[in-house]
Amino acid sequence: MDATVTTIVLLAALMHAVWNALLKSSADRLVELTTLNLSAGLIALAVVPFVGFPATESFPFLLATLLLHVGYYAFLILSYNRGGLSLVYPIARGGSPVLVALVSALFLGEVLSGAQTLGVAIITASIAGLAFAGGVAGLSSTAILFALGTSVMIAGYSIADGLGARVSGAPIAYIASLFVLNAFPLLLVLPVLRPGLGLRGLGRQCKTGMLGGILSVGAYGLAIWAMTRAPIAIVSALRETSVVLAAILGATFLREPFGPRRVLASIGVALGIIVLRLAS
Repeated sequence: MDATVTTIVLLAALMHAVWNALLKSSADRLVELTTLNLSAGLIALAVVPFVGFPATESFPFLLATLLLHVGYYAFLILSYNRGGLSLVYPIARGGSPVLVALVSALFLGEVLSGAQTLGVAIITASIAGLAFAGGVAGLSSTAILFALGTSVMIAGYSIADGLGARVSGAPIAYIASLFVLNAFPLLLVLPVLRPGLGLRGLGRQCKTGMLGGILSVGAYGLAIWAMTRAPIAIVSALRETSVVLAAILGATFLREPFGPRRVLASIGVALGIIVLRLAS
């Protein structure tokens, strides 16, 4: 992976951390996430006339990732309802690079070198360190389980989208189609879970939802594009460095703790990035 792709993935990580912090701080996370997805879908819909549609070979991957994203949103909301950003986010994001690396090696023929595997391992271990930096006493086992479920969904849609973008013939068209489709599931579920909410209820979180939508499109769009230029496992590991940024945001704006152990974990993530760069 060259320096340009690495920089783009790290930018995607920053954008991802910010929209997750917006979601965690929201008074109603389901409404916030629905507004975010709707905003992202509208942005993507405006792009479709200019980029067209992806090749039909990518359609099965679009369907798979749509279903996996629904599972991801369900687990993510359940996780945030039971645990803080600095617990849930590192577990959810930290477990997926290992799963992606295993699946990529076993089924996709993308076997990482020893040095690349070491870099992924350092990043994953450091991310786990962020989650448990404050000790294990008082941590919600339910939140941890839901966060692990979130991690499985992340690994699933990362692989599906990486492969889908590769066979699409036009990665930008694939990304746009994905966000348009992804706007509907929560929009259809919301009236059932929040009866009588109406457009006014969505409007109350319009500003943060629109900002989150812009960041979501940018964050995941850049990551998918990078997966067409580099091994999916490496992109996944670099993208999950967003947990360091999320921990900083949680400490700065949500009054969540950020002690010496989190500093060490952050250094570990940086070391893992350096190893990956040297191994590429």
